[in-house]
Amino acid sequence: MAKLISIQVLGQIQSIFENSKVCGGRRGKVAYDFVDLEKVKATLKIWVDSIRVFAEQHKDQKFYAFGIDAGELVANSEDAFQKTLANYLSKYGDRYNDEEKIRGLKYNAGDFSFHIPIVESNDIQTELDFSFLNPQEDECRIEKELLRDGLICNREFIFKDLKITSDFKIFAFGGVVRNIV
Repeated sequence: MAKLISIQVLGQIQSIFENSKVCGGRRGKVAYDFVDLEKVKATLKIWVDSIRVFAEQHKDQKFYAFGIDAGELVANSEDAFQKTLANYLSKYGDRYNDEEKIRGLKYNAGDFSFHIPIVESNDIQTELDFSFLNPQEDECRIEKELLRDGLICNREFIFKDLKITSDFKIFAFGGVVRNIV
């Protein structure tokens, strides 16, 4: 009888184990399970309007990077980066003659020149693709990563009015950073 019970218990444990989510080798609930997906959708819709207004105000700039930094949208243009680099070269000289240091400066959110103000408007009805919200295998994404993935998934629509470089990148700064074009 004891063997039968232990086999049943082991079977239940194995079933629970196999049906639980895996994130970085951990099983059970992961950060994704606690993200308010409706909030992600609402935020992304607001950001669409904000980026549209920002693009109208900065038609003379060409942007190479866009990101989410501490819950805010940030961006940098080629012209703004050249000014930042010139400033760093004048202050720190030889420390920014190395290609790796320059690249680090170029993609440092703290040195981005543009912080996109949030504009809430009901002028535009947007049909965004929310397929990025579907759980992935080994789902580990948190809210800012889902928002970043939403920007990437809807890139053609969201950034259509913004001048961007051919190597334009979208980031979620802090924690896990993946630059996905």
